[in-house]
Amino acid sequence: MESEAFKKNEDRKRKISEKEKEVKKNEKGLQEDMHAAISLFREANDRLAAAIKKKDFTEIDFAHALLDVARTIIDKATNALETCRSQRNEFKSKKRKLIASYSQKEKSSISGK
Repeated sequence: MESEAFKKNEDRKRKISEKEKEVKKNEKGLQEDMHAAISLFREANDRLAAAIKKKDFTEIDFAHALLDVARTIIDKATNALETCRSQRNEFKSKKRKLIASYSQKEKSSISGK
């Protein structure tokens, strides 16, 4: 029976670890998206400033559209990163519970001998 419980805990540990790796991979991709969007935002801002000085309304419209795209990407990435953070906190909580269950089982097996 102890062996079964140990296997069950090991399986939980493995699943948590796999999910953590997936979340870390997603976070890395989201951070790359965020950096690209920030670069796009800066470029659009520079283009907008130059277009305003030249009074080039076509370029102003284009720069404005770029700013909207960058803002949308940044908003989506920010929300997704927040979800990843929540998932990481959930994994930490699950790990603590798993460790506590290991400790509790170890104490009960020692006191039961």
